[in-house]
Amino acid sequence: MPKQNQGYLVLDHSYSPGLPDAQARRAGVDAGEGFFEADTFTCGHCSAVVVKHPLRVRERETCWKCDRWLCDLCATVRKLHEPGVCRNMDALVDRLQSLDPSDTVNAARLLADHQHFMTLRGTYG
Repeated sequence: MPKQNQGYLVLDHSYSPGLPDAQARRAGVDAGEGFFEADTFTCGHCSAVVVKHPLRVRERETCWKCDRWLCDLCATVRKLHEPGVCRNMDALVDRLQSLDPSDTVNAARLLADHQHFMTLRGTYG
């Protein structure tokens, strides 16, 4: 099993009027009123928190280089545009922090490369 930043989401509207149904549907939950709970994980490549759908039967994509689960958008970009490329967010932060503060050229390169990845990711979501 991949290394994960796992979590748990609880929406409890037992003592409130809850969310309007349209707003709850936009958020992808059935908890406009009442109670909703689900497991979550953080995508290893974009750091998005993903609410796991309890009825999902297909497997989650995993990056074998960083051993993290990927959200569906990052998995799509990886399959279609960057096969085998690891875009681990923790590694990006570590690389940026290890740069000399005056090395703005390499910092700009790293950030531009990451921005390109996020732009590709945005075309599918």
